[in-house]
Amino acid sequence: MNDLLTVCGLNKTFDRFALRDVSFTLPEGCITGANGAGKTTTLRTIFDLIHKDSGEVQCFGMDMDTDARAIKDRIGVVLDGGGTLEDTARGKIHRQMYFTILARYDGR
Repeated sequence: MNDLLTVCGLNKTFDRFALRDVSFTLPEGCITGANGAGKTTTLRTIFDLIHKDSGEVQCFGMDMDTDARAIKDRIGVVLDGGGTLEDTARGKIHRQMYFTILARYDGR
């Protein structure tokens, strides 16, 4: 089985938080981890919602830097929780991420 997602040496630095040399492969399933582990920052960086400082991201065997449009054509969004966005404590963040993804995907 091919890996769905490959991240190698991903780095992103903020004033009070940093991703340092994040590397993993994801054959199927979901990304899990403790609160504050960097899941959201990693996902935002993978999908170029924030620009990475360094590292490589491959999805479906394609490079995100050169094949972003083809990759995004194959990606769906599933938010956590069973209700609507407004029903979750993180609804505002989810809406922001979802609509930011759509805006960048549609070229708005």
